[in-house]
Amino acid sequence: HYAGGLSRSFEPIEPKPLEEFISLYQRYINPIFYNKNTAIGLHQIRITCSDDYVGHPVPEGWHVDGFDYVAIACISGSNFLGGTSRIKSNLDYDHDTFSRILLPSEVLVFNDKKYYHHTDPINNAIEGIIGYRDILVITIQLN
Repeated sequence: HYAGGLSRSFEPIEPKPLEEFISLYQRYINPIFYNKNTAIGLHQIRITCSDDYVGHPVPEGWHVDGFDYVAIACISGSNFLGGTSRIKSNLDYDHDTFSRILLPSEVLVFNDKKYYHHTDPINNAIEGIIGYRDILVITIQLN
């Protein structure tokens, strides 16, 4: 049932943005983990929506990714409604531990072993114009 049965493929990240990310990660994030060796995954995701279809950021529903930590960074977005990022520690609870529509430059970081996460679908805000939301998902595995 992973990814709602959808096949996902990703293009490689261009060298310049990758170098910038590595620099930022080494300066600001790695010290949080006491400079331990980490395995990092970067997943660039653009979710689109239009008059004809709803954008589903998380077709697999509530889930964990199987890493130590996950960071969800909002890079940009235009003409969309919805897309609330949610985490909760127990799927039996009706309320979220955290829920918010992430704005560009905001990042949600959480312990993937303690929290499930999900993001609501998006719809276009203005009819006739395609909407989109660009997200960078960062997976962190401590070694």
